[in-house]
Amino acid sequence: MLKIIKAKEKIKVGEIVEKLGMKYSTFKMSIHRKRLPLIFIKKLVERYDLHEGMEIVREIKELSSGTGSNYVKVKAPKFLTENLCKTVGAIVADGNIYLGKGKRKWQIKIGDQYKDNLELFSKWIRQEFGISLKIKKEKRYRMFYIDFSNKIVFSYLHKIFDVKVGSKSSIISIPKIIKNSPFKYRRAFFVGLCMFDGGIGFERTYFCLSTKSKNLLREFNKILKRLKINYSTSEPNRANKLYQTYVWSKSDLRKVLNYLLEPNTTKWKQLKTLLDGLRSSNYKENLKIIATLFPKVRRTCIGFFDVIKLFEENKMLTKKEVKRRLNRSERTVRSLLDSLERMNILKSKNENSYKAWYLNYSRR
Repeated sequence: MLKIIKAKEKIKVGEIVEKLGMKYSTFKMSIHRKRLPLIFIKKLVERYDLHEGMEIVREIKELSSGTGSNYVKVKAPKFLTENLCKTVGAIVADGNIYLGKGKRKWQIKIGDQYKDNLELFSKWIRQEFGISLKIKKEKRYRMFYIDFSNKIVFSYLHKIFDVKVGSKSSIISIPKIIKNSPFKYRRAFFVGLCMFDGGIGFERTYFCLSTKSKNLLREFNKILKRLKINYSTSEPNRANKLYQTYVWSKSDLRKVLNYLLEPNTTKWKQLKTLLDGLRSSNYKENLKIIATLFPKVRRTCIGFFDVIKLFEENKMLTKKEVKRRLNRSERTVRSLLDSLERMNILKSKNENSYKAWYLNYSRR
């Protein structure tokens, strides 16, 4: 490329380099190390109107930043991929980019209650940028998180994908580069978003996406329409300052399972279990699955395990009896019983004109 310019402009390479604001000695060192500053390449393409600009981009394999102990080198994603879109969706949902101090200036942080979501995020980053991330546990808040500093990844998120630095909850939307891309990339963005911001209803089975951004939810609803998924929405109120979209029917929830959740993750397993039940005849193994997938969030809450324990101690119970023993509202009890019946843990039958429930497994 420089030879072409040299012949065309009839000047030496050193003159070309210095016109672009770089010392020739620095240029020679950069060539020896097989790395050139991006700003130099940009100026070169723009100043000499090089039509080979796209070819130059294709040739860039790695990007680096920093010097000495701060030197880092990563793979250079050159084109939009589904993994990149998922990564951005995850950051928009539960992540944040901010400016730190010293060696950790370009900060990226993301957290979630499910470790496998962080493992997914780590895999996407590794496949696209070639770097490995460490997952940490925050015991106080019962969550996992990744916190790392990388100027190049930070720049991709901020400059290419328009992720805002600092607080962004109410003003975020789908980045323009993704919004104007083919459908598979837009869907991938919302897969990343749903994995971190989507919720599964345990009592009455549903999927819900909640956000403070009206624009973001509007774009998500467009994806649901494209996938022919029926949904309902709710506006923010005093108690809940979130815009929410709900998916209720079993047929639509199966589409959520297939198109908007990553297979074999905790959220995927939760929804699949609620839709299909637990088909194993091993009672103890099924209890372990329930304990893993549907843990109690707070000690004061009543969860699936509390109901199961009640039926282990009693052969058959009506809704009224369960309500009295658990000291909970009829609506809560009915929801728990219905969910466990859908999961094939409980069975029901009419007993003396009353509907009664019992364990779907023999005692072991």
